[in-house]
Amino acid sequence: MGVVLENISKEFTSADTIQAVKAVSFKVDEGSLVALLGPSGSGKSTILRMIAGLEAPDSGEIYLNGENVTRLPTQKRGVGFVFQNYALFKQMSVFENVAFGLELHKMAPSKIKKRVHELLDRLGLQGLADRFPHQLSGGQMQRVALARALAHEPKVLLLDEPFGAIDAKIRAELREWLRRLHDEMHITSIFVTHDQEEALEICDKILVINEGHVEQAGTPEEIYNHPATEFVAHFIGSMNILSGMVQKDKVPMGPYTFNLNGMNGFQNGDEIRVFFRPQDIYVSRDPKTYALEGTILRTSFLGINMKLDIMAENGSRFSAVIPQYIYHRERLHEGHRVSFQIEELSYVNLREGRQIQRLTVADYEI
Repeated sequence: MGVVLENISKEFTSADTIQAVKAVSFKVDEGSLVALLGPSGSGKSTILRMIAGLEAPDSGEIYLNGENVTRLPTQKRGVGFVFQNYALFKQMSVFENVAFGLELHKMAPSKIKKRVHELLDRLGLQGLADRFPHQLSGGQMQRVALARALAHEPKVLLLDEPFGAIDAKIRAELREWLRRLHDEMHITSIFVTHDQEEALEICDKILVINEGHVEQAGTPEEIYNHPATEFVAHFIGSMNILSGMVQKDKVPMGPYTFNLNGMNGFQNGDEIRVFFRPQDIYVSRDPKTYALEGTILRTSFLGINMKLDIMAENGSRFSAVIPQYIYHRERLHEGHRVSFQIEELSYVNLREGRQIQRLTVADYEI
């Protein structure tokens, strides 16, 4: 059954009342690894803490594996929780930290020893049982924290920014390691992060959280390739965002102008926001290759790719990312005139709402 939230809300009151979570509903399938992805203050950690029982919702229901746990204390929910700051007991050894919860549950010492060493072996912590937290690296401490969370075989694993305090190289290694561990154990896991690369790389599903509600839910591919709202388009990956206005029955969309023929719901004066990925732009030094022309203002080296800042003839500015071999094959440099084509555009009519509509250049007469 996994995890189900139904219309969960939470307010915090201090000098002002803050609606941290607003009628959030979603389902996490059993055995999946799901990210709650959003900026700081979006409500994602509050959602996680309510699932764990560390915060009580003002309204709504929480179900874990089919059981309503909304009013159950944390220790009866069967969840494991991993914090960003590790929350290890400094005066206890690695073995004692992992064994702590098992001792509280009165497990036999022989079984505790077996369980702890099984986890230390699985998490690559062999030989570290007698060390103390101050003798460990950040990556090792986080794996100890994870071993402790897994010790009592929880139904659900909750991870709140678990790699936020670790440097970039170790963080990338731990992401891969966590995904492999999850594939081995198949434990239902919910992972809070503000790092979009982290979420896209390791999770089965992403819930994009903004201002206390779910902006969009879907697979990493769906979230990246088909953003549903302006916030998601802006927050996930690099995105060119341009603004235009419907004038004289024409819709300017960045360097393109579309006739209104076949495009319903537009009125003169409507403000339009246009979105397209840097990777969705084809560029050539030959002015006849593509329909539109512009000038390369600046180039940036991105490893296997090159980033081109381009100004179109109508004054629109945007970024294109192309493979380095194409950049050299076309002999492109700053100041060069180029032809280009944007393969796919999305737009939102701000008068009508926040939902994004998709276009391909081939659909309309330019």
